[in-house]
Amino acid sequence: MWRNKIVFLFPLKFLIIYFVLVLPVFPFADGCVRMMREHAAGIFHRFEKTGEARFSKMAGKKYDTNIIVCNKAAVDQNGKIHGIQRDFSFQLSWFIPLALISGLIFASPVNAGRKVLAWFISTLVLYLILLLRLKLFLSDTIFRYPELNFPGDGARQLLSNIYNSFFDNPNPTYMFCILLWLTITFRKTDWDKLFLFLGNRTAN
Repeated sequence: MWRNKIVFLFPLKFLIIYFVLVLPVFPFADGCVRMMREHAAGIFHRFEKTGEARFSKMAGKKYDTNIIVCNKAAVDQNGKIHGIQRDFSFQLSWFIPLALISGLIFASPVNAGRKVLAWFISTLVLYLILLLRLKLFLSDTIFRYPELNFPGDGARQLLSNIYNSFFDNPNPTYMFCILLWLTITFRKTDWDKLFLFLGNRTAN
């Protein structure tokens, strides 16, 4: 009986937690996105020795951040530095995955200590993935726009290909969140109980 209750409560808890985090009527999403945008702007303000990335908020459903990338060493005849403007979404790339895995973890039928530990690990992993995504985003920008006049680097094409294959679309990150949740939240004994439960239901 209690197992049937868990099967019912898990999706209900997950949906409540997830929608409380992502719905615009609650302040979590905008505040977290703004905080992470400012944090990333401080990290990537200077890159590649002469590179500069400027982050600013933009209004939009798909993209929430405008990033201007420029090379301070590349000055035209008028002494101006030209930049390339591209759009980026912290919401899709970081906050939605964080809300997804938070809902999965805190709805899981494990004790509170394991939930908190799994959440801290997943938060750290998603933070590192975001930094990697931004690094690859900047490498892709440099490779895609040679007019920025950065020194040649044979690795940039590879980094650009990695970005466009795995990071330009957020869907692989969502799939990774599910795998990460299953890996860090549950132990072998949990899986044994699950398989035993499923086996008994099949037998009945």
